Amino acid sequence: MINSKLSPHQKTLMTNERQAVAQALFLVLEPFVKESPNMTLQNFLSFLRVASAEGKGVTEYADAAQVYKTVMTRHLLG
Repeated sequence: MINSKLSPHQKTLMTNERQAVAQALFLVLEPFVKESPNMTLQNFLSFLRVASAEGKGVTEYADAAQVYKTVMTRHLLG
């Protein structure tokens, strides 16, 4: 759960909209963390990239992410 006890400075940065977005992200990411607690953000982003556009080759995903093919391969294997 997102901590509601923030300093006055932090409260000015966290608008209701930002809090709602943060809560939504938390709820979306939580099952992935439970399933694979050591998944890196890069692996997660690669997973989302493939899930949203299945059927492409590693080179296409690497180009879209602007990373080397070997890096994308490592992310997908992770």
